[in-house]
Amino acid sequence: MRSVVLVTDTGRGGTPNRMAAVAGGLATRGWEILFVSVKPGGQVLSELSKAGMATASLELRSSGGGAAAVWRMRRLIRHWHPAVVQSALWHANLVAGLAAVGTSIPVVAGHQSVDDTKPARRVVVDRLTLSRLATRHVAVSEAVADRLAARERIPRSRVSVIPGGKDPRRWAGIGSRDVVRGRYGIPLDAKVVGWSGRLHPVKAVPALVAAVALLDGWWLVLVGGGEDEARIRRKVEDAGIGNRVVMTGEVADVAPLLVAFDVFCLPSAWEGMPGALLEAMAAGLPVVATRVGGVGEVVDHGVSGLLVAPGDDVAALAGAIAAAAERPELGRHAQEAVRDRFSETAMIDAYDRLWREVAG
Repeated sequence: MRSVVLVTDTGRGGTPNRMAAVAGGLATRGWEILFVSVKPGGQVLSELSKAGMATASLELRSSGGGAAAVWRMRRLIRHWHPAVVQSALWHANLVAGLAAVGTSIPVVAGHQSVDDTKPARRVVVDRLTLSRLATRHVAVSEAVADRLAARERIPRSRVSVIPGGKDPRRWAGIGSRDVVRGRYGIPLDAKVVGWSGRLHPVKAVPALVAAVALLDGWWLVLVGGGEDEARIRRKVEDAGIGNRVVMTGEVADVAPLLVAFDVFCLPSAWEGMPGALLEAMAAGLPVVATRVGGVGEVVDHGVSGLLVAPGDDVAALAGAIAAAAERPELGRHAQEAVRDRFSETAMIDAYDRLWREVAG
C-alpha cells in the first residue's frame, strides 16, 4: 500500500527525525512512501531522497503561500493515490486535512505539543478544522492526548498515543570518549554535562548555562543550532564560563558525541515527548530533566533519571546534575526503559497497525 507522510519542515529536529524513522521502518514492511515537507526541503528530506525514498516539497516560504501549498499537496495526493496520509506538526496537519477534502483518503494528524502559549486564534482554527478534517490523531504522550481533549476538544477515542522510539543498539557505545573530548579540547578528566536539540527559547538552555556556572570545573556541551544561539552565547559570556562551554552547531549525527558526556540535561519549559532525551537514555547516560509534558512518562524519578521543577531554580538544577553524575545506575536503568518501553521497533509497529486500520 501507498502512503504520504507530510511534515512541516525537514531540518534537524525531533519530529522530522521521528517521522523519517517511521517512514524508513514502514518502507521495509511493504509500504510505498512519499515523504513531503511543507517548507523547502531540509537535511532530513535530502537524506531520505539519497536513500531511495520518494520525496517532495510544497515550498511554503510564507504564511501567504498556504493556499498554494494545499493545492500542491492535493496534486501529490491525486498522483500518488495513497491509502493514508500521515501528517505531523501544525502546518502539515492543516495542509493535509484541507488537501484531502472531497477525497476518500483518511488523514492521520500527528501532535507533539503541550505548549500553553499557543495563540487563541490557532486553538480556534484547530477546533474548527483538525477535529473535523482528520480521521484519527496520534499523540506522542498521554500528556499531549489530554491536552488535545481539553484544548482542541478532540475525543480521546480518536487519539492513539504512540511515543517516540529509539534503538539502544544504535545509540550505545558509538565513538570514543577520549577522541571526542580531544576534538573539542575538553580535559579527559573533566565532568561534562551535555544537551542536544534545537536552540529555541522553549528549551530553556540559559538555565542550564546558569546551572553550570555554579558547578566548579564542569564543562557544558551544547549540540545543535537554532534561533536562540546568539542569546545563549551572550549568556555564556555573561556567566564567565566561555572557556568551558562547547557549542558544536548543527551536526549530522549526535550519537558519537554522547559518549563524551557524564550527564545529559534537558531543562525545557515544556515538551511533548523529547527525542533528544530518549537518545541520551538509549546511550545509557544518567539524565536530568524538568517535569513537564510527557517527560514524566519517560523518566522514572530516582530510577531512570532525576526530575526537577521547571523554572528559575538553577541551584536545584545544578544539584541534580551533580547528583546524577554520582549515580551511574541511572544510565543503566534509562537504557533498559528505552529497550523495554520506548523502542523504535514498538513505535514502527504501532504506526503500521494504525495505518492499516485507518486504510481499512
